[in-house]
Order: sequence, then C-alpha cells, then structure tokens
Amino acid sequence: MSILPHTLPAPSSYPISRREWDRRIPSPTDIISVRNLSISATVSVDGWGRWKYQPVLISITLSLAQSVASAAASDEVDQSTVHYGNLSKNVMQAVGKKAKEEMVMEDFIHLVEDAACGTVPFPALIETLEVEVFLSKGSLAGKGAGLQWARAFGIGEVSRVLFLRDVGVRTVIGVNQNEREMKQQVVANLWVDPITKSVAMDMYPLMEKLLVKASNDFS
Repeated sequence: MSILPHTLPAPSSYPISRREWDRRIPSPTDIISVRNLSISATVSVDGWGRWKYQPVLISITLSLAQSVASAAASDEVDQSTVHYGNLSKNVMQAVGKKAKEEMVMEDFIHLVEDAACGTVPFPALIETLEVEVFLSKGSLAGKGAGLQWARAFGIGEVSRVLFLRDVGVRTVIGVNQNEREMKQQVVANLWVDPITKSVAMDMYPLMEKLLVKASNDFS
C-alpha cells in the first residue's frame, strides 16, 4: 500500500530538534535499514548553488511498531517485517523515474518517503521513517552536504537537520601563544537543527559560506 506524500500525516507542530526527537520517540522494537543507495538525480543544488544532475546517497531506516519474531521463527519475510531488497528497489526506481526533473530537497524527501511506504505490507507497521540524503557535490570545501529527515507517524512529529560534512578551513585556533601565530587546517562539521522552514532545506551553500567567513573573521 502506497502512502502518497500529500496524505502523509501533517506534523503536529514546527519540526523538533533531534535531541527532542530522541527524548519523545520511544526506542524501536525492530528496525529495517538500507544505507547509501547510490544514484544520480537533479536534486537541490550543488556547492555553487546551481541546479545540478549530481550523485546522491540515500539512507532509509524504518522503525517497526511490532517485533519481527514471526519472520525470524519461520525464516521467511512475512507481514511482520519489510523486505529490504524491495525497499531498495522501490526507492531506486522511484528516484530513477524523476532523476532528470529538478526537485527541491523537500520534494525529493517526499518522493523517497512514498516509495519506502509503498514497500510496507500495511501502514500501521511503520512507527517512524528516517531518511538521509547526502550530496557529495553539495560542498566546495568539504566532503558534502545533506539533510536528515525523520517522521513519527503515530504522533505526527517531524525532525529536519541540515548538515555539512568535513569542511576544511584555515583559522587561528588554540590557547597557547605559538598556536596563535599561524593559521591551522581545521575540519569542521556543522548541523542546523531544527530546520523550521522548507526553503532552508536547500541552503547548505549559504551555510558553507558563513562557516568559511566566520573562520576567516576569527583569524
């Protein structure tokens, strides 16, 4: 059964921080996870702020509302669980069909959400759905940028975290006098949590500019 993006439950309030998410959402019984599905698509922008057909890594975690004990006991994929092979295939097919269409980050996340939910035997099986989208070309000075998105179906909470990964900057850092005489190479990771406005989900190039400027100004 497919849960279309426009029928997914609306969040009960503004997106919450990841720390608040961890406090409110109970630990899952069992999870199904696929990591770093690799595809190219015209999702969001590159590090220069240009719409770009670019490499994308997609990771998905489904927290189940019940145990997969019956599937484990029978050694078969039954309706207590989700077939991770079908999950991967459905997501890759859905993204592949729209790979050449320009999509903002929010629309891309909903596309992945819908494909993931379409793999589930029945909607009540899912307690939470988490998606990470990573763009290796989303950063000019680092390894990449991306968004971590999480939705709790029962209580309607949503968490959205925008991040930069391993951005290299040169700055003066340290407490000793000799450390303050020359800039050193620093690797910085930055998270903006929570992202309350949808438009901000595509603003990682601005995040990187501000990070580099801050390191230069501090020097």
